[in-house]
Amino acid sequence: MVSTVMFRLFSSILGDRNPRILRPRRTKKCTPDDLSDVAAVTVVQLGNPSGAKLLPYKLDLPCVVLDSADAADRHLQSIEPDTVVGFDAEFRHEDKKQLLCIVQIATPSTVYIIDLIKIKACPTQLRRIAEDESILKCGVGISNDGKAFWDTFHINARGLADLGWMAKLAFPMSYRAKVGHVSLQQCVADMLHFNMGKEEQRSDWGQGLPDVETPRGLALITYAAIDAQAGLRLYPLLDAAIQVTSQQRKIEIPEDWYTFHCWEGKQMRMELSLDGQRTPWSYTVCPWYKGGSGAIVNLWP
Repeated sequence: MVSTVMFRLFSSILGDRNPRILRPRRTKKCTPDDLSDVAAVTVVQLGNPSGAKLLPYKLDLPCVVLDSADAADRHLQSIEPDTVVGFDAEFRHEDKKQLLCIVQIATPSTVYIIDLIKIKACPTQLRRIAEDESILKCGVGISNDGKAFWDTFHINARGLADLGWMAKLAFPMSYRAKVGHVSLQQCVADMLHFNMGKEEQRSDWGQGLPDVETPRGLALITYAAIDAQAGLRLYPLLDAAIQVTSQQRKIEIPEDWYTFHCWEGKQMRMELSLDGQRTPWSYTVCPWYKGGSGAIVNLWP
């Protein structure tokens, strides 16, 4: 069974209903002149200099709730290799494991909500998407989602991009004092200039999704879908900002510092980086971040 929840479309954050999606970078480098006007302006306008109250972030894509394996496979097969998707998951904790309840996947045209509590198994197409490293799955703290795939289904999620690490690399002077990840809420406020409410964050997802026709069900679905959609909107902006920072500061920022696989629940870089390491990037050991405070060395003006 498939429930489709349509939300009234409004002008997209980027001025177009479908945001510009960049394929994962491997070797191509660009200069600031190569970037779109939207990306270049966004790099400059980090934060909310006007101090005006931010409007709530709203969902502007149709949302499809998938609560059977057949429905999930039928809809998710449209997600092709070599694409970028927004990705998020809700899970419950049990015996030191993170067990998946809901998975959210955002494409430029649709947000899919997969109710794994009702399905009680991992649909074939969801497994394909999780294991395909060419489908870049973007989210903040996405290693937790990767661990949940392993804990729940013994699936090694590949091709994960952590937007929180991307933000620290793209804007080191702004986030240098931020310990750990930059939150999705902060990224949305600083880069998309909207306020993202987190009222539903502590919901009991282990019960599955309530009836989508009820106010409670609609609120939970909207919350879940917004997280995935925001990740999709943030990725091209952060990708462009990293390239600008790398070019302007003459610092190499390898893609594998913020993209990784989750192998048996543990992070592993997609490729060996310049430092020859397989463990993920950390600002505490990065040569141009200094110490646990994240202070920048004098290379940065």
